[in-house]
Amino acid sequence: MSGAGRVLVVDDSQSVRRAIGRMLAPIGLSVDAASDGDEARERLARERPRLVICDVVLPGADGYEVCRFVRSRPQLAGVPVLLISGLSSPEVARRAEAAGAVGVMAKPFTAKSLVARVEQVLGAAEAAALGEDDPPAVDLVGGLGELPGVRAAYLLEPETGGARRLIGETPVPSALLALVLRVGQLAGELGLGEPQVLSAEGDAGTVVVRRVGGAAIAVCFDRDVLPGQARHRVRRLRSPTEPPTSLSQGARIGNRPG
Repeated sequence: MSGAGRVLVVDDSQSVRRAIGRMLAPIGLSVDAASDGDEARERLARERPRLVICDVVLPGADGYEVCRFVRSRPQLAGVPVLLISGLSSPEVARRAEAAGAVGVMAKPFTAKSLVARVEQVLGAAEAAALGEDDPPAVDLVGGLGELPGVRAAYLLEPETGGARRLIGETPVPSALLALVLRVGQLAGELGLGEPQVLSAEGDAGTVVVRRVGGAAIAVCFDRDVLPGQARHRVRRLRSPTEPPTSLSQGARIGNRPG
């Protein structure tokens, strides 16, 4: 199992495990579940997920022990562990940090807050794994064509549910276009703010959405570009002083009246 788009969720509540699965599905992440710390360690001994989301209080080994297990296994190096807890306190945070967790998220949480935290955690972990230095910031719109692996970029049109192509001449797979519209819709529902990004990956590639003033741009990357690398590159682009609404019309996707 590669674990390319999989998250291990460890919680003794089936409803919590299912809820997290529903929250993460729109950004292309699938959930594997464990109901206690011992089961989690058994799974982690043979699998490498992209992320572990683990409750602090569990039957058997607790969340701190699960985190220490991950940190002790060379084959799990770089896999982040995000602890969740209904008992938020400085002591919980201190013990989480000592165990090697990336942080503690208080329960209950919303889909918006979980998606934002997971995106941040995965982006930091993947950028660190790539060993990629921060490139110089360049103009967001003008610099898109200079980013390695970019197939196209679209200006999202929330009033129509469609998108207008800004750059890119080669054909874009229909699956990637569908991903543009799906991630764009999710970004609108979550109220994505600048300079936050939201991404999703599919067989055809990765789409990263970033807000620019009052507009939102979706950048399509080839499938050989790692998702963390794609997010890192788009985050580093400098916003222009004006939204990109004055650019040439270009091709549109999605439904548009007339």
